Amino acid sequence: GPDRAALETLRAELGLADRFTFRGSVSDVPGFLCDLDIAVLPSHSEGMSNAVLEYMAAGKAIVATDVGANAKLLGDGQYGRLVPAGDQSALADAMAELVADPDAVKVLGESARARVEAEYSRAAMVRRFERFYAEMAGK
Repeated sequence: GPDRAALETLRAELGLADRFTFRGSVSDVPGFLCDLDIAVLPSHSEGMSNAVLEYMAAGKAIVATDVGANAKLLGDGQYGRLVPAGDQSALADAMAELVADPDAVKVLGESARARVEAEYSRAAMVRRFERFYAEMAGK
C-alpha cells in the first residue's frame, strides 16, 4: 500500500532486511502457503476469515487474534493458537512457542486440515444442504 516505502526504510534502519519480505499482492495462494510453517493473522476485526480457512486447508499451524469466528474455527487451542486482539506480546509469545516446537506445528497443521475437510469443505457444505433440504421436504 501507500506506506510500503516508509516501511521498507524502517525495516532497513532496524537492520531487519534479511528477516522478512514485503510480499505485496499474491496471486498463487497455494504456492505462497507451501512456503510457510506457521500462518499468522493479527486482525483487529474479522467475520468468518477466509484466510484462516485457507491456512487450515493448507495444513498450517495458525496463530490468530480472537476476533470474529476465529475462536470457532480454531477451537480451544486444538487447531491453532488464539491471542487477544492488539496484544503484541501474546502474539509474539504464541509465535515463539510454535517456532520452538516443530512437533506442535505439525500436529496443529494436521488437525486443522482434518477439521476444515470435515466441516468446511465443499463436500461438507453439500452434505449440510442435502440434510437441510431433506428436513424441509419432511424426509
